[in-house]
Amino acid sequence: MTAAVDWAEFAARAFEPQDVFGQLGYVPTQKQRTFHAATEFDVLFGGAAGGGKSRALTAHAIRECMQYPGLRVGAFRRTYGELKESLIAELVNLNFAKELGARWNGTEYELRFPNGSLIMFRYAETVQDATRRQGGQYQLLIFDERTLTPPDVCSFLESRLRSGRRDIPVLGIRSGTNPGGPGHGAVKLRYIQPTNYGQSVVTDERGRTVRFIPSKLSDNPHVNPEYAQDLKALPEKLRAAFLDGDWDIFAGMMFCYDDKVELLTISGWKLIGDVQVGEPVATLAPDGEMTFQPATHVWQFPYSGDMRVHEGRALNFSVTPGHRMYARRYKSTGPFDHVPVEDLHATSEHLRTAHSWAGDDAKTSTVRMPGLPASTEPAPAGCCKVCSRPVKVPRWGMCEPCYRSWRRVGQPEDIDAFRDFRLNPDALYAKQPEYTFDRGDWCELLGWYLSEGFTTKASRSSRYAGRIYGFGIAQVEEANGPKVVRIRELLTRMGLPWHYDGRRFRVGARTLGMYFAQFGHHVDKFIPREILASSRPHLQRMFDALIDGDGCRIRSNSDACVYVTVSRQLADDVQELCVRLGRVASIATVEPRDAGNHLIYRVSIYKSDHDRSILHQEHIRTEPYTGMVSCVTVEPHHTVLVRRGGKAMWSGNSEIKRDRHVVEPMTLPATWRRYNGIDWGFSAPWAVLWGAVDEDGRVWIYRELYQRGVGEADQAQRILAAEADGEHVAVRYGDDAMWATRGDAKPIAAVYADNGVHMSPAGKGAGSRVIGWQRVHSYLGEAPACPHHRAQGWETCPKLHIFSTCPDLYRELSDLPHATKGDPEDADTTADDHLADSLRYMLANLGSGPEFVILDEAPAEPIAEVLQPLGPTMAYRPTETAPAADAWWTDDDETPRAGRTVESP
Repeated sequence: MTAAVDWAEFAARAFEPQDVFGQLGYVPTQKQRTFHAATEFDVLFGGAAGGGKSRALTAHAIRECMQYPGLRVGAFRRTYGELKESLIAELVNLNFAKELGARWNGTEYELRFPNGSLIMFRYAETVQDATRRQGGQYQLLIFDERTLTPPDVCSFLESRLRSGRRDIPVLGIRSGTNPGGPGHGAVKLRYIQPTNYGQSVVTDERGRTVRFIPSKLSDNPHVNPEYAQDLKALPEKLRAAFLDGDWDIFAGMMFCYDDKVELLTISGWKLIGDVQVGEPVATLAPDGEMTFQPATHVWQFPYSGDMRVHEGRALNFSVTPGHRMYARRYKSTGPFDHVPVEDLHATSEHLRTAHSWAGDDAKTSTVRMPGLPASTEPAPAGCCKVCSRPVKVPRWGMCEPCYRSWRRVGQPEDIDAFRDFRLNPDALYAKQPEYTFDRGDWCELLGWYLSEGFTTKASRSSRYAGRIYGFGIAQVEEANGPKVVRIRELLTRMGLPWHYDGRRFRVGARTLGMYFAQFGHHVDKFIPREILASSRPHLQRMFDALIDGDGCRIRSNSDACVYVTVSRQLADDVQELCVRLGRVASIATVEPRDAGNHLIYRVSIYKSDHDRSILHQEHIRTEPYTGMVSCVTVEPHHTVLVRRGGKAMWSGNSEIKRDRHVVEPMTLPATWRRYNGIDWGFSAPWAVLWGAVDEDGRVWIYRELYQRGVGEADQAQRILAAEADGEHVAVRYGDDAMWATRGDAKPIAAVYADNGVHMSPAGKGAGSRVIGWQRVHSYLGEAPACPHHRAQGWETCPKLHIFSTCPDLYRELSDLPHATKGDPEDADTTADDHLADSLRYMLANLGSGPEFVILDEAPAEPIAEVLQPLGPTMAYRPTETAPAADAWWTDDDETPRAGRTVESP
């Protein structure tokens, strides 16, 4: 438990910040001084890059350690590598606080102070990492780049805030961050929105005060101009996030994948929660071409609720309700489209590969001698002190090659400088030849090497034992004569010196041997990224060599095959290779027969015409789930290649996007019916939307009102004042709470009616919120393009269009997260959802939305009964007696005829 603390006593004992900061040589900026002076329990300092956050966090931790003897501080980032580049780098700049008597332990990553205080620099990338601190006890937590740390990790570490001594207070949490990253949504919900972007201090449900101190690049006068120019050169969305600290660029959404889903990025398969903003992700154009485009939005939310799950032989996914799949009706010849998972046809087709991939069509590839990896760590015992390679008989602490080189250059005393020389490939291998090959030949050779290759080295008895001289490819002539002929012709065509003994080809080319050495042993093999970027003809030659080496054809007359490897990375790369070639591949694991052997990865590659898979709606089940859900947005096509359980498929991502849903204002036909959606509020915003429905059932939102502190009578008057002369609104749907009585006051709906605004209840029965959000999802989806967008060359457009003069509606929709309490399929009611609720009221009462039936063949019979026209607005069946053109009512009860529709002006 947290010990009770006399805060007045501690405040009286506090040092002036400059006393400690002056000894450190640290001069805070104005924003940094505001951060150091903050007394709230939980403070976030952040926004733009370059605001001096890491230095402020480091100096703040040092000051608190000097102020409170025995204090324990936990300073966290995801990895030690990130710690070294941020907090520890700033600690180096502050000379490890030696002027204050502190001592640095580089082994334990701890800074100890003479008064017993301690700063522990730790990594925590996953909850499993965080549980290693379960027995820990901290009185101050420091999070650098908090949005990059998953929210559940931060929550677990916050539970370690406690003190077992009355004289040591629990000081709280200090964080620094930029927008974007897995924790962006959680940080925005905790710090940014509740504090009105830093305008106020709030108290959370645990009684802890929370504050946000925004910072911009301009707040730090010490930033060099080149860094500022680099930020200004970023793409628009990244520039807004990192230069301006814009927290609204990274939008939240209500549709996500579970934590087992991977995305294909430019660097390979990656868990969706690890994808960063700006990272290129595989996306599919409507014409089927696969490209890589940067992720413009990335977020992650804690979620507890139902998921829509399917785990079949071909398809495997787990998504939140309403998530958009990329599918079409079974046997349809129409295009694939984004369809909410609940709205999938009873039998639907899902695309699993790309129709085309352009790739790099370079004619040649050049291979040079690679350099040895540089290392700043001292050489381990028994290794050369220059190259760190194991050596049995050292000469002056060096291996034979390094010793001879050291003698040749005059036996320099500066071993560090000599090491730099030895590790410089330009100097070390200046005389080694480079090779330029036909790109297709090089891809084929690499395929043979990854399946059957090895490097050739000097014998163990030689003083150059272990030195690489070339490479080889194993292939027995008796069993694989045609393959041997292919390899022989390939090596000859490439101009390489080879020797074949009936079992192995050996090639004496040290440059190529050193290049192939990077692939290590069987478990380490992979396909280089630059090779995977090649065009399809080149990739096809590599694929054929891989299959003929470590694969097998299912049947001689079929192109279905299987590839087997013990390298997980190579299995991933082969699957990606298949996707780029327009093939479908899935990965399964096979346990080895012997316990000591490696796990086997089996890549099943289907026939080239099996690019689609069939899914029956009844096979999608609902399962409870508690954990993190993640998603990204990839423009302009909004499709991503996802993988779960080794099975890849194309799927949709976030559905609200400015370039498709927002249109410039235009004159709407007077014949379109108008509707209102009204969400009442006084202290909370009062929100009103106007929507028009076109001939195909699309909804065009053309006006909004969004205000606070407006009385109900004034609200009604402002609604009427906003409408143009002659504008007729057919129905106004209002929040059901507007009909409730409040003491002696008239219901708000009655006050509206007294002022000329008559409404109908929106209908808020059990489950209506979730049903309403599902209706919103349906309208956000795509359909055949309207005339406006067809004129711009669009094939499809959304069923909901929002005028650019309605910015608050777009903001709410693009930033609306899942509920964290109650029904998880609902939106978070604590977020800004007032205009979104108005839209939900409207759409929920318009029916299921527009329907666009695409027929594969013309029907033999009419699909609707043919009625005979009677005037411009009425019709009758031929079997009935035609009513008079002016028969608007029946003769008996003077009520309108059933089905009579009066068009609005």
